[in-house]
Amino acid sequence: MKRCRQSGKKYVMITRGTGVGGGIIANSELLTMESGMAGEIGHMIVDIHGYRCSCVRIGCLEMIASTAGIARPAKGCI
Repeated sequence: MKRCRQSGKKYVMITRGTGVGGGIIANSELLTMESGMAGEIGHMIVDIHGYRCSCVRIGCLEMIASTAGIARPAKGCI
């Protein structure tokens, strides 16, 4: 794996499976939230009228884009 050592390098990685995760590297540093966590993009609110997430909030990206989130609407059609 190539290390990000040059100044100004920017990378974004997104993973999708049972949840949604990822990370952002800007200026060769991992961006973190105030809590110190990084990569919890699945818990960004994207639909204020959406489903309740396991984190207790409503409308997280994970409830739409995770494997379960994608399957949920299909279950009603079968």
